[in-house]
Amino acid sequence: MYFQAKNIVWRRGIVAAMLGALPARPAAEIAPTPQLHLFTGALIPDPDTLLAAFDAEEATFTGYAAVTLPAWVGPVNILSQVIALISSGDFVVGTPVTISENVTGCYVDYGTGTDWLLAERFPSPFPMATPGDFLQVDLAAGLPLLLAVQ
Repeated sequence: MYFQAKNIVWRRGIVAAMLGALPARPAAEIAPTPQLHLFTGALIPDPDTLLAAFDAEEATFTGYAAVTLPAWVGPVNILSQVIALISSGDFVVGTPVTISENVTGCYVDYGTGTDWLLAERFPSPFPMATPGDFLQVDLAAGLPLLLAVQ
């Protein structure tokens, strides 16, 4: 199975940190070791969702572990007026299967367990139930070049 992020939700704090970094050169990366996680259940992320809400619904299927993302690539043009950084992570069901479940979304945290950066609920669940079932999540963390405030 394959999922390409299309409707990510940015955490309010990360947007504030990015905007705050514009007038000065940051001393260090905001998230040097981001981790990609999967979640289950009915959670619908919004900019103020607490990390504990994701942690409570984190996937537990056989073989699951959060993935440390490889280096972000970019900026790249994903739409005519949107630039992004891209990265991806892969998840595979192990054997023998002792826990199976449907995953309903993903989120990226700082890799420190302190907060999250971005999240997305999948349009439909992905079953992770049979040995070898896999999910490749391709992230495109984009920002519009033009923001029209009405």
